[in-house]
Amino acid sequence: MILSNTPKSASTVHRFLVFLAIVVAILGVAGCASISPAPFVALTSSIQQLRDGADASLSLVHERARNRYIAETAAGDVSKVEGLLLTQPAGDRYPHRRDDG
Repeated sequence: MILSNTPKSASTVHRFLVFLAIVVAILGVAGCASISPAPFVALTSSIQQLRDGADASLSLVHERARNRYIAETAAGDVSKVEGLLLTQPAGDRYPHRRDDG
């Protein structure tokens, strides 16, 4: 008798799992349908405006720093150029670093 009940119980478990999966899928779709996309659109727009503003201000800072560096180097400040040189100590596996760092 136990052997004859095993296929029925396995079939019942299988049906229950299928039913459960369908219920979860329906609840998931119903839950997603109620979410309004308006706040996400506003967030995306706000982030893009922030990015554009930051890029504009940082590009000015970058240009001024670059021009100042060129002027100081052209004036004969050799330490600026030497600070850019990479050293390679003997036996170092990762040789690309500055002396002070």
